[in-house]
Amino acid sequence: MPIVQATRKGIATWPVVNVTPDYLAVLATTPSRLETEFEALQAVALKHDWPGYCLDFSALVGTPLADRVALLRDWMQRSRASDMERCAIFPAGTEAELLQAAGRVAEHVIAKGFVEPWIGTAPSPLAARDWFAGEVDRVQGLVPEDRLVLALGTGAVLWHPQMALPERVGFAHAVTELSLADGEMAFSRESGNSYASWRDETGGRVRAWFLDLASFDSQLRALKARPIAGVAVWGAGLEDPAIWPRLAGATDEALSGVSFDSYVHQLGAGPFVRPGPAGVTGLRHITRDPRNDEITGFDYEITPRAALVELYGRGRPDQIVLTFDDGPDPEYTPAILDVLAAKDVPASFFVLGQRVAQSPQILRRMLKEGHEIGSHSYWHPKMDAISEARARLEINSTQLAIGTASGVSARLYREPYMRSGGPIHPAELDTLRPLHEAGYVIAGMEVVPWDWKAESPEALANTVITQIAEGAGSVVLLHDSGGDQSATVEAVPLIIEQLRAQGYEFTTLAGLLDVPSYTLMPAAPALAQSFHRFSFQLIGNGWTLLAFGFWATFVIGAGRSVFLLAAARLRQRHVAPLLSGRDSPTVAVVIPAYNEAKVISACIRSALRSAYDYLEVIVVDDGSTDGTAEIARAMCEDPRLRVIRQANGGKASALNTALAESEAEIFVCLDADSQINPHAVARLVRHFANPEVGAVAGKVVVGNRTGWLTKLQALEYITAQGVERRARECFNAIPVVPGALGAWRATAVLEAGIYSSETLAEDADLTMSVIRSGYRVIYDETAVVTTEAPCRLSQLMTQRLRWSLGTLQATFKHRHAWREGSGLGLTALPDIALFGYLLPFLAPLADAFFLLNLWDWMQADGTGQAPSWLLLFGYALLPLLEILVAAAAFRFDPGEDRRLLLLLPLQRLIYRPVLYYCVYRALWRAASGRLAKWGRMQRGGSMLTAGLSRA
Repeated sequence: MPIVQATRKGIATWPVVNVTPDYLAVLATTPSRLETEFEALQAVALKHDWPGYCLDFSALVGTPLADRVALLRDWMQRSRASDMERCAIFPAGTEAELLQAAGRVAEHVIAKGFVEPWIGTAPSPLAARDWFAGEVDRVQGLVPEDRLVLALGTGAVLWHPQMALPERVGFAHAVTELSLADGEMAFSRESGNSYASWRDETGGRVRAWFLDLASFDSQLRALKARPIAGVAVWGAGLEDPAIWPRLAGATDEALSGVSFDSYVHQLGAGPFVRPGPAGVTGLRHITRDPRNDEITGFDYEITPRAALVELYGRGRPDQIVLTFDDGPDPEYTPAILDVLAAKDVPASFFVLGQRVAQSPQILRRMLKEGHEIGSHSYWHPKMDAISEARARLEINSTQLAIGTASGVSARLYREPYMRSGGPIHPAELDTLRPLHEAGYVIAGMEVVPWDWKAESPEALANTVITQIAEGAGSVVLLHDSGGDQSATVEAVPLIIEQLRAQGYEFTTLAGLLDVPSYTLMPAAPALAQSFHRFSFQLIGNGWTLLAFGFWATFVIGAGRSVFLLAAARLRQRHVAPLLSGRDSPTVAVVIPAYNEAKVISACIRSALRSAYDYLEVIVVDDGSTDGTAEIARAMCEDPRLRVIRQANGGKASALNTALAESEAEIFVCLDADSQINPHAVARLVRHFANPEVGAVAGKVVVGNRTGWLTKLQALEYITAQGVERRARECFNAIPVVPGALGAWRATAVLEAGIYSSETLAEDADLTMSVIRSGYRVIYDETAVVTTEAPCRLSQLMTQRLRWSLGTLQATFKHRHAWREGSGLGLTALPDIALFGYLLPFLAPLADAFFLLNLWDWMQADGTGQAPSWLLLFGYALLPLLEILVAAAAFRFDPGEDRRLLLLLPLQRLIYRPVLYYCVYRALWRAASGRLAKWGRMQRGGSMLTAGLSRA
């Protein structure tokens, strides 16, 4: 038993070295052996950072004093030479010479302040007041006060009839035995100790003396004025629970209630568990002498009792049951079944519902080959850590899975994380009690070799054989899933062969109980089987779907990120010179507008400030009702500005009107909510000196970065333009020239068929048409426009619904572009289909697959099969690549605010699912024929203009 010490640096653990009389005799004749033993212990102490060892002399009472003194001095000398602290433990009544020697060589001398009865000791107080005071006086005179620690005892000692050696037990154990026997507790005023007696099941009288709150309080009071190094509680776990609040200063009234919240009293023996009634809270009254505050009365009005559990079902000594938990596993369970079939050995399998749903055929094989089936929950949670509703769902779902797959009901149940020897905490019984009341037979285990940690099949088999030989019991716990169980598979035949050679017989749990197998596995109702079979088939196939979704997401996401990074890195920045004089083509800046009264004037002013000579600005008012046309016309003192008003016909119609009204060679299209950089027009136009260029996409910057939503959109724009648009340009596969800022060659637009109203994404439709007409579409990051992004979620979702639906329409319209061998058809359109529309469906499946694997492992408290490294790598790689893509975008655009990168987690967890939802809506509308209108968001006019100065 280790000693736990509270220090200024925290908690220190002192392992206790118990020396037996036989070992002491060996050391007396072979002193060199101590050196070998000490070196081994020293190495262990260093490994675990222990301060030292406590050498316990309690078992050496009656051995030669000289041998004990020699052992003490030799041990302490070695501890000191090894820089280990020195500690020794002595029973009450230890000889003065030994205590004096310990006081000189040990830093901590722990003296027990209680009697430990031995064979022939009559029932008597364990720590009588006068005896304790005298023992403390004696020890204080022998050991320096700064080294002396007095250990106060806990628990009780029972004197059973026909048993020579008294039994030391916990306080809760003794009081529960007293309560079950309808006995009564008494208090000795003379000794300050409690005692009791009762009749056992044979009619013999059991006598008990206690080390409880009464004795503890008396001893604490006696030590209060004594200058010693400290007080120890000896036998933690056996104590009266009231001693801890007593140490914290609780009043007697607060200590009147007695309950055993961490102890279960076991009755009987065997691997099966039958939960008994819950515990009873006791009530006791403490009376004190007003003169000295000593306890004079310690009376129980209600005797407390711990929760009860009955253990039963121990079969014949030559019977063995092999049980397997956590399956069925598609790899290990069939291998174990093959071994059992070859050896003609039955076994019991406690299955998980979720694994039955995945592999129902293995469950049917178990039954066909004569094995037992029991329930082990659905997900393997800690049942005492989940709600009652969740617990019912676990059990009922598993029963449904078993019944659907096999046609039988499982009355056998083994709880996840159940300990050998039965429950020891009331919370464990609370979860078992409803199952017992529902008719389940609760099976535990007795031989637990920890096969998930086995070093080898031989070592595992030896552990099982050894535990059985030592009398652990008949029911062996092994695992056929939940990790690498290859050692278990190989150990099973070794276990069977060796135990058979020793005369053991293998049976099932039904055989152990001597009942027919159908009592533990009755037939399931036929109607229930039919009703649930289809659901569980879906669950089983659903796991395959989740796995497909995960790896498809990994392949699409990782492959796309690597492709974009490589292509963006290869793309060369354009260095075309600005055009001047007669080389400069005429340009028309076209601004389609619908109800843009709040922003139209700022947009027009920014266009008129353009540093380009041959320029006109055309505003096409598409039937606005808010005075947009009037505001625009008020600015017509500038001869370069024209305002055209038409009936509402949509954005494509407005743009085509401008094309028809102007004779310009180049059209620069500008959204009314945008403000263009003064140098943007000249930088866009210069690329048209190359006759192959049909359109140029400008760089769009979010100007109203006033909240988390607009900042997330700014991050999205930077990444999409900085990496995606750069990469696509390498293959002439930019699928859309943005409406916020794009330049078009007039002849290319005419060849492509002008703007079409066949889709809601007229910009994407025209871009694809221009590429298919044989022109190049390029990107100029130096041509900057600042735009106002949606600042409310509803506005964003409306905008993205239109974008998603329009892009889907444009992609479908140009679906045959792949036949032309262009970059558009071979890279852009497949990317839109996979990343834009398929991935939003696969990504949630991937998340669900990973989280369910992680949940499965966590519910197994880390003892189950952990998610594979490949799975962890796949799930972690995608966000890492996204970080790399975002970092590359900011590297390409060094003037951007890098603090936006801190929003990447929010983008992945919140923003992207919102966009996925917009894709779902778009696909639903496309399928149902409900198309979105051009529309517009409600402008706030709050756009920042800092982006206009970007070069």
